Amino acid sequence: MLSIEVEGTTYHSLSWTEVEDYTSDLAEKIHIIYQPSTLLAVMKGGAVVGVLMADRLGVGRIYTVNVRSYVKVGARGKVEVYQEPPRECIEGKQILTVDDIVDSGQSLSTITQLIRRYGAKDVRSAVLLVKEGSRYIPDFFVQKVKGWVFYPWEVREACEEIYAKTGSIEEAQKILTADLGFKRKQIRMVLAKVKQVC
Repeated sequence: MLSIEVEGTTYHSLSWTEVEDYTSDLAEKIHIIYQPSTLLAVMKGGAVVGVLMADRLGVGRIYTVNVRSYVKVGARGKVEVYQEPPRECIEGKQILTVDDIVDSGQSLSTITQLIRRYGAKDVRSAVLLVKEGSRYIPDFFVQKVKGWVFYPWEVREACEEIYAKTGSIEEAQKILTADLGFKRKQIRMVLAKVKQVC
């Protein structure tokens, strides 16, 4: 995991390889204790982790739940579930809810309550990372982290945030590539679009 502090905020980034390694580590922890029949991936970061996790655990039934709580990096709104999983896919099943990270824990807590109302036989949660200070601690996670985490599928979000902090395309590009490990080609294209919008 690469890290840098910019204007008083700590940012971390994970590579695709690290995401796969963390997922494998998480799957090993889960496999010893829990055998889910159904996996529920929290969109959108949880979708990537969910597919990897389903492969590692050999779970064939994967569904998604869509929630919205972030307005932008670090700015939270009310948790809104705007696409629920089908009730018949949850009722009586052993569910593993998967996401990429727990921040405050409001989203995962809301989803867990929903799944219990749907009559799941058992509900467990798994994430790669948990932010320090989270009120909700999932059943399974790899490590705790302090600061903001960018995953490799969050190129635009990383570009928007770092450009907003620096106000300079050149400085943002340096931080994003040299310090956070994003590929230069991806960053150039996205930063050009971000600059036009800002």
